[in-house]
Amino acid sequence: MSLRQLRIQDYTVGWVCALPIGLAAATVMLDGKNQSLPHNNNEPNLYTLGSIGRLNVVLACLPAGQTGTNSAAAVVISQPHATRGGVVQYDFGKTRAGGRLTPTSFLNTPPTVLLNAISELRSNSYLCQDALSAHLSAFKGLPQFSRDRAGPDVLYEVTYNHIGGPACDECREDKTTKRTRRGSEACK
Repeated sequence: MSLRQLRIQDYTVGWVCALPIGLAAATVMLDGKNQSLPHNNNEPNLYTLGSIGRLNVVLACLPAGQTGTNSAAAVVISQPHATRGGVVQYDFGKTRAGGRLTPTSFLNTPPTVLLNAISELRSNSYLCQDALSAHLSAFKGLPQFSRDRAGPDVLYEVTYNHIGGPACDECREDKTTKRTRRGSEACK
């Protein structure tokens, strides 16, 4: 199978992944892959090129060992809410009574074209015309992305503080709360 060769200006969407597993997941979401662009010695990043629907997409992953809030927030897509631009900068804030952090900074609102894309995706979902499930079905044959690997989905009371560690093994079971059952999918 021959890959398409596009120009750099043909790409309109950038997707930055913090970890290699995120890059793998993003690559699975591509409808097709494209040929790499000629290497530029002044550009340290490596890119995966492809398309999702009519959009030409550039995928990149943060360099190994350089993950963190600053590296990961270099490119972010968000949706504004109330007086905030959409991405809250939690590493800049004031600690209030009870240890509650109040953010004092946030990033700017994303471009209007991306906000319009969110509206279109939501509208398509209401009309049962979204292709998300078709994209997600590509993960079924990949054990690394199996739902079985995710572990239990436990909801704790809002006021309960996590004990610490990567899992909730030490958290109190009596502080869990019943999750409201989600409705069945309207689109089949």
